[in-house]
Amino acid sequence: MPLSRRTALLSLLAVPGLLTACTAAEPHPVVVPSAVPPPASPSPSPIDPRPALVAAAAALAKTSYKITETGDQTAVWQVHGPSRSFRLTSPADKDFESIQIGRDRWSVVDLRGTTDPNRPPLGGRRRWMHTSSAGSPLPDVIAGTLVATATDLAESTPGTFTGAVPESVTKDLSIFAADLALIPLDGPKPKPITWAGTGTITIRLDGQGRLALLAVEVPSADGRTAKKAAYAYSDYGKVGRPRKPPAKDVFELPSSLD
Repeated sequence: MPLSRRTALLSLLAVPGLLTACTAAEPHPVVVPSAVPPPASPSPSPIDPRPALVAAAAALAKTSYKITETGDQTAVWQVHGPSRSFRLTSPADKDFESIQIGRDRWSVVDLRGTTDPNRPPLGGRRRWMHTSSAGSPLPDVIAGTLVATATDLAESTPGTFTGAVPESVTKDLSIFAADLALIPLDGPKPKPITWAGTGTITIRLDGQGRLALLAVEVPSADGRTAKKAAYAYSDYGKVGRPRKPPAKDVFELPSSLD
């Protein structure tokens, strides 16, 4: 066989072995880049409830409504916000009634049967005592001040918010019967209660974003008791403006006591 043909044949026979050797060789590993996890989305910040609560308190000045007060004392407020007035009665005392228009206040007094010469003659019937500087904060002022000074407000259940409120603010607003000074005529003077520096506040809004409930509680420093007040709001837009009593049924408190 000529050399050139033999060399070509050997070359052809060598090709399958070469292919086999290449096939049997270990394949090069394919490096797949590991998946990079997407960046974690930031947690949504809790919604600040204060703007909604401030708006609900401010709206009281533009409408009329009823408040049923419970706690240390019970009372019914019929409030007319636009005229800055209210009528206050007590389920526990049918003879009690008070009307406030602006800073003028009229309160029912009953001195029938008195023989005290220092008391004005009342003609044997109920009369109204008028004072012109005894105006109490209106409910919208009370609610607005409590919301503005409350801390750590958070939604505890849908539509209900809780937080802390300074005891000094509740005393300035005169919302607790326990803060009234009662001096007994006989016997030792009662020991004043020391109250904790802060209390709790609960505010609930109705489905229209209006105040439905405002409740405040302050414990005593020793934890043995607490002073409480709760206001339930209803009858929005249904309360009329109170009128001052007839002049013939009013006597003026002496200016030295006003």
